[in-house]
Formats: sequence, C-alpha cells, structure tokens
Amino acid sequence: KKNFDIYLDLRKRAILFNTISCGFEFAMTACGKIEGRVSLDPYGNDYDFPAGAFLVAEAGGKVANLGKDDYDFRNHNFVAANPIVFEELRNLYGI
Repeated sequence: KKNFDIYLDLRKRAILFNTISCGFEFAMTACGKIEGRVSLDPYGNDYDFPAGAFLVAEAGGKVANLGKDDYDFRNHNFVAANPIVFEELRNLYGI
C-alpha cells in the first residue's frame, strides 16, 4: 500500500518508465540521460544492482537504500539519482 501511494504521487510529478533492465537504467542515470531510478520491491537478485549503483556513485550521483544514508546491495529498495533529484525525493518521501 505504501509503495503504491508513493508510485501514484511520483507519477504526478515525473515521467515514469521501466526498461526491465536495471543495468541500462543505471547507465542512463550515470550519464545524465535520466534523473534517477527508484526501486521499490524490484525484480532481481543481489548481484543485479551493486555494479550499477557503483557506476552512478562514481559519476557523481547518490545511491542509498530507502530510509538509510548508505547503500547495501542486499536491500533492493533504493534510490539512485543525480544529487538534486535525490535530495528532492528525500525531502518529499523521507527516502
């Protein structure tokens, strides 16, 4: 329910899409083609997310698990975004 409410609110504020390829979405975030990636109970395994999170962080973006200040690859609920969007999401949703 909480994730669905966040989704509905995000949909009002941004264009949402899903490529079903976390690697592609991380690369697009790292190079600035999209502002970020929000993962709420995504499909995938522990090994699907760390390399992309590292790529975003090395490009100057921020990556953190929901409700935390750091990133743990075993927790699949996270935000990876440019610093401005990351702070906006944190302020709006407590991410």
